[in-house]
Amino acid sequence: MKTLLTSTALALALASTAAHATCVSTTAISAPDSSAGTTCSITAAASTVDIVFAYKAASDIDLLINGTTTLLKNTDPLGTEAVLTGLTPGQTIGFTWKNMTTGDSFQAGVPASDGKQHIAVEAGYADFQTDPPRRYLTAADLGAAYGVMTGIAPIADWTFVGMEDLLTNQASDFDYNDLVFGMRGIDPQVVEPAMGLTAFVLFGLAAWFRRGRRGSFVGL
Repeated sequence: MKTLLTSTALALALASTAAHATCVSTTAISAPDSSAGTTCSITAAASTVDIVFAYKAASDIDLLINGTTTLLKNTDPLGTEAVLTGLTPGQTIGFTWKNMTTGDSFQAGVPASDGKQHIAVEAGYADFQTDPPRRYLTAADLGAAYGVMTGIAPIADWTFVGMEDLLTNQASDFDYNDLVFGMRGIDPQVVEPAMGLTAFVLFGLAAWFRRGRRGSFVGL
């Protein structure tokens, strides 16, 4: 029985760790890539979250909304900043990305009506591409946004969140560059720790039964 309890405790500890792991991709997006969207919600890592409008490629009118408040839109100048305050670390932030032209809305970690994730969370701005002819973004592409962000914190402290604003049946190119923000103070959280827990509990049960078959029932 001690073997089972030890394995279960280990499983719970590892599952707890997984639940707080970040879900930021370090793989550059090579469009079209409909698998690049995050399956995680976006959570606060601090009481304040800085958001800077970093890049856009959309011709549609796209918005970033928090609750009922429009924070930024792609008609704003690059470098426009919004700040969320009074957050609790670990709190899920209610971001919604809305394409005002089509009327479609998207949330991180929530599949859209086409079954695809339309929000990508990347470690760096250079993980996103321009529209064709494709190349990866440089600091120059961010314009004034680069100076705004580095004036707040080193660029390595920022996470970059991009929107794909068209559904599959709307000829989406799945490059996630339609609206790109630099965000500081977010902690995208893994939402699927249960598989790891199940695996380790099963491992513990298997170990216990192996001991039992050898007659090791001392301490039960």
